Amino acid sequence: MPTVPNPRVDEARRFPVPVLPEIPVSAVNVAYFSAFAALAGSAIGALSGIVTTWLTLNAQERDRRFSEVMSRKEGLYGEFIDEAAKLLTDAITHKLDDASKFVRIYAVISKLRLFAPADVILAADQVMTRIIETYQAPVLDLNEMVKQRDPRDLDIVRVFSEACRRDLGSLSQFSRGLAASTMATPQTSYQDSDI
Repeated sequence: MPTVPNPRVDEARRFPVPVLPEIPVSAVNVAYFSAFAALAGSAIGALSGIVTTWLTLNAQERDRRFSEVMSRKEGLYGEFIDEAAKLLTDAITHKLDDASKFVRIYAVISKLRLFAPADVILAADQVMTRIIETYQAPVLDLNEMVKQRDPRDLDIVRVFSEACRRDLGSLSQFSRGLAASTMATPQTSYQDSDI
């Protein structure tokens, strides 16, 4: 039988495929290393952007929560001082005719007991005791009262105010210390109970 010419075979005989020299294994590994290094550099660059964003958002959230806690404390401390001043003024000039006057200040003290430190609560209780004692004392006009007592003794809210200032100052120092330590190493977020 006659053979049919195959164009592919004939072409392969005319143009032989060159044999490539063998590439050493170490040269191939170097190529892989540079490719992996490039990929690792890209991954590290992307990861550093993600970590930086997370740290920034975490710090902003912590600062927001801290500001809310400070505002809440400042508001309640101020509300207590306002109520105590009103009651003291009333106690100096009147006898206690309606116990419902104490409802608001007792509500504020109860709110303070939720988060205020012990020295602030103790000072608030002392203020309440002094107001009740003033209501029980005979009604005097202000000039007579000043003559009988040291005028500094009339400032019954002063000890409470100083305790509040210490508390708010310690919170500010805590916040600054936490911010400084966050710059050095990442911290986990804190709860309201931590501050």
